[in-house]
Amino acid sequence: MQAGMGRLTLRLALVGTLVAGALALWLSASGPGYAATETQTQSMGATVLTTLAWGSAGTCVQSMPAVDFGNVTPGVHKSAPASGQYTGCVTSSMPFSATAAGSAAMTSGANTIPWSGVFIYQQMSTWVATAGACVNIESCPLSTPVSLATNAPAQTGKALSFTYGVKPPPTQPAGTYTGGVVTFTASN
Repeated sequence: MQAGMGRLTLRLALVGTLVAGALALWLSASGPGYAATETQTQSMGATVLTTLAWGSAGTCVQSMPAVDFGNVTPGVHKSAPASGQYTGCVTSSMPFSATAAGSAAMTSGANTIPWSGVFIYQQMSTWVATAGACVNIESCPLSTPVSLATNAPAQTGKALSFTYGVKPPPTQPAGTYTGGVVTFTASN
């Protein structure tokens, strides 16, 4: 009996030691609420650019050389020469609008051909503006901005083909008129 008691005591002592060790290990371990945490942040930013440009792109070839009407009779409409079919190309990453307006008048000394007598009109229905806008040769004088595109879809090289006409007033003094400038504006 004493041998059986000795083994039982040994077993109990061993179980007690194991329980005490497990308890000590459990108490020494950090619980979920006690874990140390460190964080690091990094700032981020970006500038999103809008592509909006005039010039040849994609299949559109921009062709906007100087316009020379040659000899013009006061009070009579004259279109730009046959070679005067011009193309402006707009590339935009967003929907866009485009206009043309006279900015520096053609002058000869102190005399000026008014922009109300200089016209732009579309070729080949390439404009994205009001349907049928500026198809008649004297319907769109450059004295105010003329819409070439309104809310046109984003694209590479949108062709806006056009030509010009001039009709100086009947009392326009004779002279060689130069220096006229048309400003094309695209915006989104």
